[in-house]
Amino acid sequence: MVIAIIAILAGMLLPALSKAREKGRQASCMNNLKQIQLGNLMYNQDYGDKSIGDIDNYMYNTANPPKSCFLLLEPYIKNESVWVCPTHIRETTGTPWPGDWYNSYVINQWLRIEPSCGPVSMAKIKFPSDCWNYIDAKDNRDGYGGRIVSCTVFAETSWTGYVRWRHTDGANIAYVDGHVAWRKSFTGPASGTARSAYTVEQAKFGWGTEGPIL
Repeated sequence: MVIAIIAILAGMLLPALSKAREKGRQASCMNNLKQIQLGNLMYNQDYGDKSIGDIDNYMYNTANPPKSCFLLLEPYIKNESVWVCPTHIRETTGTPWPGDWYNSYVINQWLRIEPSCGPVSMAKIKFPSDCWNYIDAKDNRDGYGGRIVSCTVFAETSWTGYVRWRHTDGANIAYVDGHVAWRKSFTGPASGTARSAYTVEQAKFGWGTEGPIL
């Protein structure tokens, strides 16, 4: 009888303990993103108040391709461990972890100017408190040569392919203005949707240059 009661109590407590542990990991991940975004903001200030830009494409459009976000922000962060979400289950092995190619987060590639895909003035980002900059993601940087802290694009196929809703069916998001928040999973605009057809929320969130940038 005593053993049965203990088993029942354990069955009741374990889910609560598991949920509490995940809350702790989620909080740690949010702290990671706060540090990354702070490093990003300091980088912006040091480089003419401009964004990092769309490194994926910019590296192919310039004779002097930039370094990855991971390397660009290293002087400001000086702690590689912040690039690893504690809830992240690796999808690849045999690679530096965390590293230039593989870590737990992706950057918004649409914070850029056209057609070069280079850095844009931060003043041109119309909705900094609504526009995302970094989000929980997978570690495999396939496509784009795997050279950088890869970026997601506005097409839903890319959004769902990169983003990982690993915190209780949600993800942590660092916004352009510096704050970090958890958000329940959601889909992006359907692949092929014209940016002019985005909802106000989708445009403010930062899918496509016609949304967050003037």
